[in-house]
Amino acid sequence: MSNFSWKGEEKVMWHGMEVRRLSGPSMNADITADYEALAAAAPEQGLMELATRGEADRVVELLQEGECFVNECDPFGNTPLWLAAFADKPETVKALLGCRANPDLQNDFGRAPLHAACQRGDHAACARLLIEGNADLAMRNGLDQTPLELAKAQSRPGVAAVLNEAAHEGASRASWVSPMEERLASIDPLLTRDLPPLSAVMCPPPERPKPKS
Repeated sequence: MSNFSWKGEEKVMWHGMEVRRLSGPSMNADITADYEALAAAAPEQGLMELATRGEADRVVELLQEGECFVNECDPFGNTPLWLAAFADKPETVKALLGCRANPDLQNDFGRAPLHAACQRGDHAACARLLIEGNADLAMRNGLDQTPLELAKAQSRPGVAAVLNEAAHEGASRASWVSPMEERLASIDPLLTRDLPPLSAVMCPPPERPKPKS
């Protein structure tokens, strides 16, 4: 590898290979390591490589064996979930979320998996899965961008549409008022002033017994 380095870069070792990353706060350049190329060249079958290649079954198998940690990080602070979203591997994203991967862990550049879903491509399927996994829509990266703002800046219409839809649904749920709450408020606003939403404390209806065949 050449000794030339941009100002603010540092060299780190990843699976026996020397790669560069930005060491300063600048976010204008992408990570210089090509994750997919490195994963293909690496002889190891570790969690990071498997997540990047999209080998969902092997990812689950490795985690079940207890040989690794679902939220472990590479030298850039990326988790397996981040790498799967970055590489557009929705089945692996789903598998990692099923193994309780944290969808909000940010890397050294402040980028969460939702940012990764629109970092290099329009990975709408991965973004949707992350949102279903309760990823924070308001998480901000090192440039103070939310995933939606980054999707718009990167011209990722698919991810932007998914994020817009999720934000709208979230706002609708937060503003929903049950008919009983409306009735109580019409009688006396003090009855509902300090109470949590009724939907937050209601128990689900009991299941009906299935008819015998």
